[in-house]
Amino acid sequence: MRLVPLSRLDALKPELGTIEEPVEDGTTFMENARIKARYYRDKTGLSALADDSGLSVEALDGAPGVYSARYAGVHGDDAANNQKLIAELRARRGKRLRRLPLRARPRARGRTGTVDRGKVYGLYSSRSTRHGGVRLRSIFLSC
Repeated sequence: MRLVPLSRLDALKPELGTIEEPVEDGTTFMENARIKARYYRDKTGLSALADDSGLSVEALDGAPGVYSARYAGVHGDDAANNQKLIAELRARRGKRLRRLPLRARPRARGRTGTVDRGKVYGLYSSRSTRHGGVRLRSIFLSC
């Protein structure tokens, strides 16, 4: 088996055309990873591996959590998400963050066959740099 990113799927199965992104309406990282894995499996007829992750901030009672990419209201507005997170952390004098990456691969019958979970602990920095992915993560410094 070889992994093919969605951006290269057209080379493998050009008849699929453009595949819209699924609605991630789960309330946990697990649910969102399963939604994506099943969605892409069903759309392509191929085995699918999907992930979901975000920041869980101790001082904010676990927020932004699954809402990391739309924390300030608009999905993908990295600058606004960072600004809101930093303002709330400063107000509460919190610095400890936890990044929760998760990956799921469904079985053919719809159940999730494989799930990997992780936790990375760290601190926030008010200086933001882009290392790819959701920019909100870029203010996360692992320890």
